[in-house]
Amino acid sequence: MRCKKCNSNNCIKKGVRINKQLFYCKNCKKYFQLEYSYQSYKASTNDFIKKLLKEGCGVRSISRILNISTKTVLSRMLKISKQIKIPYFNKFGCKFEVDELFIKIANGKSHN
Repeated sequence: MRCKKCNSNNCIKKGVRINKQLFYCKNCKKYFQLEYSYQSYKASTNDFIKKLLKEGCGVRSISRILNISTKTVLSRMLKISKQIKIPYFNKFGCKFEVDELFIKIANGKSHN
């Protein structure tokens, strides 16, 4: 048995919850199950959320597509955002900052 968190094989059976076997990892000290019944606990859920965000889906549409609650989507988005590293651009010793600017003029034309 391999741990789903740290991928070590130092795991033991430790308890049963709702007729499902629980395992305990001695290295990372986390409990896990082999199979989860809820969609939000699956490891691939974060990848699906990332893909749907890149496609421009909103929080409610992601929750509807993945069949999980909007609060779960928001909490997963926060966890995913904390893993993003700020890119560092270094060209000829200069630092660059990127910002978007959108201007709407009175006659309705927009300029970027």
